[in-house]
Amino acid sequence: TALTLLGIVIGVGAVVAMMAIGEGGKQQVLDRIESMGTNLLLLRPGGGNTRSSGEMATLTVQDGEAVSQLPGVSYVAPERNSRATIRFGNRDYNGRIQGTTPDYIHVRDWGMARGVFFTEQDMDSMAPVIVIGQTVAEELFTQGEDPVGQYVFLKSAVYQVIGVLEAKGATSGGSDMDEMMLIPLSTGRVRVFGRDHLSTITIKVESTDRLDEVQAAVESLMLQRHGREDFMVRNTASLIEAVGETQDTMTWLLGSVAAISLFVGGIGVMNIMLVSVSERRREIGLRMATGAKPGDILRQFNIEALVVCCFGGLVGLLLGAGVAWLLGQFNIAVAFSLMPPLLAFSSAVLVGIIFGHAPARQASRLNPIDALAED
Repeated sequence: TALTLLGIVIGVGAVVAMMAIGEGGKQQVLDRIESMGTNLLLLRPGGGNTRSSGEMATLTVQDGEAVSQLPGVSYVAPERNSRATIRFGNRDYNGRIQGTTPDYIHVRDWGMARGVFFTEQDMDSMAPVIVIGQTVAEELFTQGEDPVGQYVFLKSAVYQVIGVLEAKGATSGGSDMDEMMLIPLSTGRVRVFGRDHLSTITIKVESTDRLDEVQAAVESLMLQRHGREDFMVRNTASLIEAVGETQDTMTWLLGSVAAISLFVGGIGVMNIMLVSVSERRREIGLRMATGAKPGDILRQFNIEALVVCCFGGLVGLLLGAGVAWLLGQFNIAVAFSLMPPLLAFSSAVLVGIIFGHAPARQASRLNPIDALAED
């Protein structure tokens, strides 16, 4: 019985551990992708078959303010960007200059490595302040200077560096996110861009589940405000969907591989039950001689196999959860609200029924006279 239990425990434990690890890994990947901005809507100028919409003057700051009032919208960041050369001393760097609002760091979930981000007061006063990315800081301040508080030249004007953004790395398209140079939108409209229209309005939705709902609301609002479709709304939900499907495939692949050990455990159940029938032939013969029918013997051994497999499944469930927890991939809400428990017990019951039936059937067909005659 102990050997039978061991095979089932290992099999069920492997299935549960692999499924829990797969689900935990999937959640981690999705969390990382969401931190890069997958619950975002991008509202851009132009519509229909427009190929180059970056310079079309169709989006305004007022559009962003109207969008921010829609249900399901957490933050809105109007943006106007171009490329520019920034200089400190005798060192310069050509990066991406972007005028935006204080909500930008909330929209992009972007923290500060040092210093602070500009505020609404800076927006109102058109303050000449700038926040730079890690790449810009490394290229300009090569002598170990603290960037915060330094003055840099940009578009023939002097700006004070008030903060450095945390490193983000490259986007999925390969562009460097850390070459960003952020200034207040009001300052940029006067000193850098010379125009009032926007390049993009980035909208952060409360959750990815509401992306389609909010997107429809944004499109309806913009049509109402502009009277024609001179804008485009894009979302990044397809990325989450593709990654989720890939991770689901990997999870089930891991579970299928682990299920092989459960199949091997089932063979072990059958072998041990066959040995048990051989060792208990006199007991079986005695039961039959005192009135037990073949169906009673069949049920007896089937129940024994089921009890052993169900108990092994319970132990295996706890073992698998423990292994996943030790590996840091276990999430109770994820693992126990999905398939692993149901899969563990249903697999254990199925193993008991399938692999325990043949030994039970053999026991029920014994001749009681021959069984009692054995030494």
